[in-house]
Amino acid sequence: MKKIKEFYNESPTKTHTRYLIINTSIDLFSESGMDGVSMVEIAKACDITTRNLYRYYPNKEMLVVDAAYHVIVTSEHVDNITVNTDESGYECVKKIIENIYKEDENQSFSFKITKFIMYFDLYISKMDKSHQAFILYTTRYVKAMNLPIKSKLSVALKKGIEDGSITIPISEIELYEEYIIQSLLSILLRVNIKEVENESINSSLVEKHIDVLLKHITTK
Repeated sequence: MKKIKEFYNESPTKTHTRYLIINTSIDLFSESGMDGVSMVEIAKACDITTRNLYRYYPNKEMLVVDAAYHVIVTSEHVDNITVNTDESGYECVKKIIENIYKEDENQSFSFKITKFIMYFDLYISKMDKSHQAFILYTTRYVKAMNLPIKSKLSVALKKGIEDGSITIPISEIELYEEYIIQSLLSILLRVNIKEVENESINSSLVEKHIDVLLKHITTK
């Protein structure tokens, strides 16, 4: 996937400032949500003037979608997952899910990021569909992401349908790709929140939720 800097033709200094703005925004948005943070607060946290911030982003919506794209690009970690021909489709799907979970245990997909994604989903769902930021995200960024995890899930699900280990209709593969990804993100977010609130609750909860998720694609 392309990095944000590849969408802009900028000097190294400007690229550095853009990443400073994006990463600072992610921290603030993850803490208070997009609606709870102003451009003035972002500029202050970056130690730049608000006027300079607006040179990079004419509005908060454009900054939010850049931040979301950056989060997804830097959080993607399924490049090394392969669908093993010696395993059933079910086993391949399980391995993909567990890989994401194990990466999360290593904090590559942190509590901050899962919170950001939750806030972003709410924010973009309310955005005016004619806004330049919404159009940019849905027509350019989503295509550029290419979401490797979806393509690998698709292969694994098709394999499972063919070998009988997965019972979903083949016509609903795209629906189940989205269902699995969104369900897993939701599980990680809820468990992360519980772990922050109560240290006695551990990550074994994720495994229990994953078992339920997997059972759903194998039950007629």
